[in-house]
Amino acid sequence: HSRPRAGARDGTSLLAMIIASVWAVLFILASLLLGINLYTIMTLADLSQDLVNPHDCATRLNKLHAPEFIIHGAVVLLGALCGCVSLTLLNAPIAYYHYAQYAAHGTHATDVTTVFATLDEERRRRTVKCALYAAGLLRTLYLGTHHAVHTFMTEEERTKAAEFMREAMLHQHHYHY
Repeated sequence: HSRPRAGARDGTSLLAMIIASVWAVLFILASLLLGINLYTIMTLADLSQDLVNPHDCATRLNKLHAPEFIIHGAVVLLGALCGCVSLTLLNAPIAYYHYAQYAAHGTHATDVTTVFATLDEERRRRTVKCALYAAGLLRTLYLGTHHAVHTFMTEEERTKAAEFMREAMLHQHHYHY
């Protein structure tokens, strides 16, 4: 027997699909931010080990600043539009850092002449940003899944799914190698 979903019953299925799509886009954007930041950390590590010269390092980093700022702005905006205060607050320190960096220096570019002098400081900043981006990615994944489950499953289906998960945890096999 087929029962209409919660969204279909009250005429909000289109809105629910749009919000679910926004969560999917947020997940992709948060993944991109984490990937950009990890690439930056690897490039700085290559510079510290003399695997890349300062000019190439600065060129690689400078190509990523604007996309990172734009993607991060989109994540903050979409998180706010979805009404997710925790995601917006989690990204607020990075947004402020980006603003302060641009306001103080008038640019966001990495200077080829000072890249060695600021290497350790930049790696520390990027490590903190990496942790915040990872937390944001996990939060986005959790909230997007939570939204989908509570929007597209009926109460009865959620109860059955919870019971299935409880039974799976109780009857799991422990294989030892």
